[in-house]
Amino acid sequence: MQIAVNIKNSNNERKYEPLASDIYQGVCVDVEDMGWKETSFGWKGFIKIYFETYVDGKPMLAKTKRLNAVISQRSTLYKLLKKWLGEELDTAKSLDLTSLIGKSATINVEDGEPFKNNEGDDVEWSFIEKLKPCKEDVEPSGTYTPVTERDGYEPPAYSAFSSGPPEAQEEREAKLAEAKAKRESSNEVSEDEAPF
Repeated sequence: MQIAVNIKNSNNERKYEPLASDIYQGVCVDVEDMGWKETSFGWKGFIKIYFETYVDGKPMLAKTKRLNAVISQRSTLYKLLKKWLGEELDTAKSLDLTSLIGKSATINVEDGEPFKNNEGDDVEWSFIEKLKPCKEDVEPSGTYTPVTERDGYEPPAYSAFSSGPPEAQEEREAKLAEAKAKRESSNEVSEDEAPF
């Protein structure tokens, strides 16, 4: 969750400072549909959730790492939302993630491993590790511009909530066929293995 304050140094260059590791009261201000990406584990649809918090009265932005856009009990997204929404998540038949915008949360921000950017500079960043209910309402500052409203924004070719590109669909069908073949072969019992 790389975000922070946009500071300009004496050369009028922007310097990004990540939000320090700590626990903050924040408000959800955006859910970004990152679309489908091919990973080492196959094709996945990803999202990021953005929160605004205040440090010394200044609005600061924090975001999650990219999350697989699947809500199942084993998914990272489910675990993150479960602690924040509680029973509301379990009783919902479906969840429109845009309904989270404007909802307050206690956010636990952690430091990420520094990395080198394209210019070879070290980049420090932080991300939201955990979410919990917030005891107070936090109002957005109104200064954040949602990803979809930014200049030059282009929506992903395939939404993270769609069935994905043809390659992802073919991969999914191949995995299902392989799993079915394994189940069927394990159900076959030879005469030598029969208990009678």
